[in-house]
Amino acid sequence: ISFGIQELLKLLNESGSSNYGRAEDGAKKERADESTKSSMSQWLREKLEEADVLNVVEPFWTTNYKQADTAAAKSPPFFLKSNSYYAWLSSFSRFLISRSISNKNSIWRSFFYACRSAIRSNAGISAAEFLFPLLILDAVCFGNSHDETIVVRELVSSLTFDTVGSEAICSMNMREREKAANSVFTLIDLLRKWVDQEIEDRYRESRRRKRAANVDLESCTSAWPADIVLSKIRRLLDQIPLSLCASAASRVGMNARALQFLEIDSRSQIASSAISNAKKNTASYHDSKFLKSCHIDGIDLQLTKKLLGQLCDFDTMIT
Repeated sequence: ISFGIQELLKLLNESGSSNYGRAEDGAKKERADESTKSSMSQWLREKLEEADVLNVVEPFWTTNYKQADTAAAKSPPFFLKSNSYYAWLSSFSRFLISRSISNKNSIWRSFFYACRSAIRSNAGISAAEFLFPLLILDAVCFGNSHDETIVVRELVSSLTFDTVGSEAICSMNMREREKAANSVFTLIDLLRKWVDQEIEDRYRESRRRKRAANVDLESCTSAWPADIVLSKIRRLLDQIPLSLCASAASRVGMNARALQFLEIDSRSQIASSAISNAKKNTASYHDSKFLKSCHIDGIDLQLTKKLLGQLCDFDTMIT
């Protein structure tokens, strides 16, 4: 944890400078670290004071901790080999960090490098959970097809309760599996939120451009390549079936979640069919009663009935 705070202070201090922490040459970065070690920038000091953490983290500004990577990151698969939620999240995150650090295309590798030691202990589980969506996005957007395959396989494995063929059964108990499933559901929610927010921002920006002729297009730049992110997030989500999410949520007792996934699955199938028909025959689409229909198609009706009969459970009542 101390090493992570020390390294993050360096990155934050550099981000306030003109280069925004994008020093590529290792030797230059070491010289920059030595020159900035003596005094913290006023920008960073003010930000830490605003967050009311200056007195807590300032002592780490003068430390010189080193992190020795004595053990190499484990190889996948991780979920089937893990006996606890922490073991899975820690080993999987360490692997993703190692992939990011060795990937020159990743713009977040320095940030992940600074955090790599924090996730090795139980005390760092919150840090690992915070980093998890960013690590997944980094692997999908900046990694290769092999990285994406590993990510999809791990996420699907964490939601799969029934064995296929001779595949080994996960040794986690139900409580640990619930934590793992919930982390994947949180990831899915966050990825969808990012996609929706990006689309909404683009829509608002297009409307703003119509009202203002002299818009600075460069003011809307982002660290993530937006077009690539949108397409790859959609592709990742498409590889995690909503029916699988619903089944997994039901198995761990998250009945409200399961119903939500089933409804989204049904609505997406109906919408896709309607849009496809609209492209073929626009007139029939406008004359159809699609918006008035209440048919449920393409989902597990038996599971739906079971969940509807359990609406008095605690999970559903608080959701």
